[in-house]
Amino acid sequence: MNRARVRIAILAIPMIGLGLGFGCLGQAERTYFDDLDASADATVVFPPEGSAETDSSKPDAMGMPGDDAPESADGPDGVGPIGDAGTDSPEAAVDCGPTNTVANCGSCGAACDTAHGSATGCTAGACQYTCSSGWGDCQPSAPDLNGCETPLNTAQNCSNCGIACDTTHSLDAGCSGTSCTYSACAAGYVDCHTTAPNADGCECNAPACCEAGVCEPLHDNGQGQNYYDCTPLGSYSSALALKACIAYTGSAAECVSFPCKSGTGDGPIICSSGAVGKNCMCWSFAGNDIGLVDNGGVIIPPLDSGVAAKCFCPDIASGDTPWN
Repeated sequence: MNRARVRIAILAIPMIGLGLGFGCLGQAERTYFDDLDASADATVVFPPEGSAETDSSKPDAMGMPGDDAPESADGPDGVGPIGDAGTDSPEAAVDCGPTNTVANCGSCGAACDTAHGSATGCTAGACQYTCSSGWGDCQPSAPDLNGCETPLNTAQNCSNCGIACDTTHSLDAGCSGTSCTYSACAAGYVDCHTTAPNADGCECNAPACCEAGVCEPLHDNGQGQNYYDCTPLGSYSSALALKACIAYTGSAAECVSFPCKSGTGDGPIICSSGAVGKNCMCWSFAGNDIGLVDNGGVIIPPLDSGVAAKCFCPDIASGDTPWN
């Protein structure tokens, strides 16, 4: 009996030791992972070198590339290859040299156009040009990169920028390159002065007419009638006085020229002394009362008797009015 107890005791001792060993191992396992969950500062145990989980291309614990990782083309500052600032660098963006040249006018890459002329320089951020014949720089606002962009042979820009041919009273406006051209004039209009660039076209409206290439301006005879003549307004002559009288009477036969005999006037006059049915008026074209028309004339009745009316020399003191 005692011998059997001894055998059991001898066998039990190793079993107890084995159980205690497994218990300690489990306790160690629980303690390790519990500590890992409870603290972010737990030490990470990496797999031993040469294990299946090791990737030599990944960074090691110090952040250095692995043995098999490809070398970076960037320099140590990470902005591009060593010795190169990179395309995003501010130095690369402005490194084009001066910005007052025809290649960089006002800003980098702003090149002056030379398609229809030559770029002669860059001033105050705007390109300067000498245009080829037949072309104009009609949009010169800075930076003016489009150069001599406008052909000068169109009805909108004829011979120069902004010279537009008439389309109001002229038909089929065009441009020869030096002057406007028209196929005809609208009814009642005449193209009197055709000197290049002739942008005004058919400028003369009837009853005006052309005289020596000029459309007659409208003159006033001072008595409510108008007449046309190419002499500038404000000019006086016997011819103009006669036209003023004709506009008043309707007939040159009713107009007479003679010297003024008034004590206040010393110049010649043309009077409607032969007028029938109208007061006698006199137009002075020289002397002290030049440019005045008498408005104090009277008619001797009967109106159709043919008897000459009484005329007076114009006098500004008498309230006579100017003409022409």
